[in-house]
Formats: sequence, C-alpha cells, structure tokens
Amino acid sequence: YSEAQQYFSKALPLLPEIDIRRAKSYNNNAFALQERQQFSAAIAQYKAALELLRLCRESVDKTSAYIDVHINLANIYGRTVKFDSAYYYLQQLKEIISSEVQTDIADYHQQLGEIYFLDHQYELSREQIEQALSIRRNVFGNHHPKIGVAYRRLGRIAEMTGRYDQALTYYQQAITAFVPTFKFDALQDLPDPKIFSNDRLELLTTLKFKAKVFQALQEQAAAKSTLQLATQLIDQIRQNYLADGSKYALLERAMPIYEQAIDLAVKMNELEWAMQISEKSKSTLLLENIRHSEAKAFAGIPKEWLEQEREMKVQLAFRERLMNETES
Repeated sequence: YSEAQQYFSKALPLLPEIDIRRAKSYNNNAFALQERQQFSAAIAQYKAALELLRLCRESVDKTSAYIDVHINLANIYGRTVKFDSAYYYLQQLKEIISSEVQTDIADYHQQLGEIYFLDHQYELSREQIEQALSIRRNVFGNHHPKIGVAYRRLGRIAEMTGRYDQALTYYQQAITAFVPTFKFDALQDLPDPKIFSNDRLELLTTLKFKAKVFQALQEQAAAKSTLQLATQLIDQIRQNYLADGSKYALLERAMPIYEQAIDLAVKMNELEWAMQISEKSKSTLLLENIRHSEAKAFAGIPKEWLEQEREMKVQLAFRERLMNETES
C-alpha cells in the first residue's frame, strides 16, 4: 500500500483539476491509507474524492466512482465505530444505485450487513448478508471471493451467537468459494495447500476463524490441522511478496494466527510444535531482512551505508506507528 501511494502521488499532478480519474486516485489512495490504519487521513481523501465527483459531469463512470467512495466511507466509519456516519453514507448509497445493476445491490446489502455486525445487530446483519449472497450466487456462481466473504460473515454471525456447527458449515462453504476444486464430506476436511485459491488472504482469515470455533468446541486436533494449514499458507503468500511494506502487512495479519497456534500447542502440551511456531513467527521477517541485506552487500554497497539504512528504517517504523496511534 505504501508503494501504491507513491504512484498515486506521481499521477495526481498529471491529471486535470476536475477529472473523474483524479477522484478515483483520491479514493484509491484513501483505501491504501485505510489499510495502513491511517483512518483520519483516509477519510479526508474519501471526502475530497466526493467533492471532486460533484463537480464532474454525469456519466456511468461517475456513478460507479460515487458508489465506490460511499461504500468505502461506510466501511471506514464502521471500522472506527462511528455508526451514525456509516449508516448515513449507506443511505446515500441506496439512493445512488440502480435497481438494474445486481452487483451494486449486492454490495449495498453486504456492506449494510457488515455495519450491522460491527454494531452487534446480528439478526439484521444475517438478513442483509443472505440477500447479498443470494444475488452474488446468481451472478458469480459458487466459486468467487465475494461468495466466500459472504459465507464467512454468516459464519461469524453464527459463531457470535453460539451456533458453532452452523458456523463451521459456513466456513467450509467459504473455503469452497476460495478454493474451487475443494469438496468436503466432513467439517474437519481441509483443502490441499498446493491447490489454487482465488484469494489466499481471505482464505487465511477464514482458516483462522474456523480454528477458533474448533477450539471453542474443544476439538483440538481439528483446530491444530486448520492452523497448520494456515501457517503453510502464510509461507506461500510471503514468498510472492516483494515489497518490504507488504511483508510487514502480512506479518501483522499472521501474528494473531501464530499466537493462536502457540496457545493451542501449549494447551495440547505439544511444546515442540509451540517452539516451531514461535521460531517461525520470529524468523519470518528476519529472514527477509537478512536476504535483503545480503543482496545489497553482494551489490557492493558499503556496510556503513547499509547500517545507516537500517537505522533509518527503524526510526521510520517507529514514527509511523506513533502517527497511526495518534490518528486512530
């Protein structure tokens, strides 16, 4: 996301002052800020996108951009527990979308369901997510990331209301949506880690919640195999990430899974597995930094310059963390 922001900053001076592409750049930059937990800055960028869109002439492209920004604003206000603002932008969204565009209607129901869930209104959330899922299955079939996200939300609702078996069924259906070739006979079944997934990050999150339910049911063996697959998936994703920022972002997503696995290993008295997970969590980013430094050293960069760069990265990470905590 930090790399994406650099490109957006280069694009903006090249675009006309009043242009839908400029508004889209504001929206996309805001999303990158949001994913980096810089919520105040993201909201400002989303609102700048809205103001600019109001000045642009009417077109299908403008309507599409309006919808994207309203969904993102509802999402960020929901995440920051400002529900009145979230519902406001969803109401605005409802007035914008066309009854003929099924995907937009589904996105509206999904986002409203997400806000209801965050607002602990689980029955209302379930109703909205089921409407979104019904539309999306008609449009996309059963194997699509948006189908998986809807099933996972239904799983979370069932989990939060104590219906664990139903939650597991939903999580299995979500996994099937993310891994098209996966078919299951039992709730404990898992896909082969080498099989293609259409969204590995969403699959990773689903595995985390599935393991959590098995732990609540005291089915420790099933929870262990699920978390083992999750850690394998983390390794696969990490190998395809090149930017340092991506690796840090993955580590933030992976650490709760590592901690969940360590906690389970201790409860199962499998100390060797606990140590393996602990070392994996500590070495994941360290290994990448060592490879990065070795590559630079091989290129002939003086050692003192590499040390200076390392110190600057530490200072930068520290300052960004302070900024994020202040803004959130």
